Amino acid sequence: DNPQLGSDYQVLMELHEKGAERLLSQTHYQRFLELSTSLKPPDITATVEYGGFHASGPGFPRVYKNPITQEVIFYCPCLTFRLPRTVYDKMYRRLLHPAVLPASNYIWLAAINYWLLDGKSLQWATPPAVMRALQSYGCRTELFASPMNVYADNEYYSLFYADRYFGSRGNFYHAAEKDFLSGVFQINPPFIDILFTRCTQRITALMESADKMDRALTFIYIMPDWRDFQTLQELKGHKFCIRDIYLSPGSHFYYQYAHNNYIRAT
Repeated sequence: DNPQLGSDYQVLMELHEKGAERLLSQTHYQRFLELSTSLKPPDITATVEYGGFHASGPGFPRVYKNPITQEVIFYCPCLTFRLPRTVYDKMYRRLLHPAVLPASNYIWLAAINYWLLDGKSLQWATPPAVMRALQSYGCRTELFASPMNVYADNEYYSLFYADRYFGSRGNFYHAAEKDFLSGVFQINPPFIDILFTRCTQRITALMESADKMDRALTFIYIMPDWRDFQTLQELKGHKFCIRDIYLSPGSHFYYQYAHNNYIRAT
């Protein structure tokens, strides 16, 4: 845990979990930062195509909005990247305005960074119907989200340098304690041992503080049943764990916002 890595500690752990050596992970991380800071009008120009109409604007992806497949296609020199139009529109609505560049530039930056992480499972999120149910209990904040899969009104993202353009409050691990004095928070953490352990340590500390001050504070975990994972078992047995709901394999789904489909949990 290197404090110099700042609020994006999580992305380095994600890269390392994917098999990258620590030095290579930091190299990728620095490249992500360069992409983020290079979003400036004088740098590069791109052509935006929509229904045959061509217009010039600053940025680096070429963007085509296909009215037949309902996809938004980003063309770059080394790859072609696609997003469902529904996801693109969602990210557009969440983009903070006024932005310096066209919306597509910021959407591309956020989406491509998660794609570079090979983040298929990173976007396996809690289905919208479940999120609506949680909101009925006053849950308005997700602690681990992305601009593609966020559902709640408030959120903390993994890649703050890219996600900040979409209203990210930053990374949960470095968020101010005053953000969690009371309320209901949903947690679907990265399924990586070191990240889950660190997340749980912080949450139990926040609960201890709230308990001493007699404040109402609730965290709702949604995650796999890691029976061989000591930290999860300790969490289940913690004095603050008031209920554990188990869903058997094959009986429920994750929702993949990036592709607008459901994935059966196995």
